[in-house]
Amino acid sequence: MSPDYGHRAHEHHASGHDKHAGHSVAMFRDKFWISLALTIPTLFWGHMLQSALGYTAPRFPGAAWIPAVFGTAVFAYGGWVFIQGAVREIRARLPGMMTLIALAMSVAFIFSVAVTIGYPGMPLWEELATLVTIMLLSHWIEMRSIAQA
Repeated sequence: MSPDYGHRAHEHHASGHDKHAGHSVAMFRDKFWISLALTIPTLFWGHMLQSALGYTAPRFPGAAWIPAVFGTAVFAYGGWVFIQGAVREIRARLPGMMTLIALAMSVAFIFSVAVTIGYPGMPLWEELATLVTIMLLSHWIEMRSIAQA
């Protein structure tokens, strides 16, 4: 590592918070609320809360697909901003938090799809939706703090 690498990396992030280029407080706020609304049915019809709280979600044709459909919607709608951020970080050769979040989301999504179509295991739709929603909340709070500073 060259002696000034850390300094260049600091300048890159310090100059206008580059990782949030093109993002706004309102965008994260809106994505959070919509993702939260999509996460609730994912959690309610998912296996985790039913098992932990001892209830059975209403059953009807297609109800078994609710966690997968809503989890995918949260991943695509709420998670896309993290995928884009990871691509920017990797292109800049400065992987950071967006890369970490995108990796966790992508692994959970791919594994859940595999389990849903027959691979043995327990799908992670609830964990995926919750992760995306919590990350959107944290980035909304962060962006609001940056805007107020």
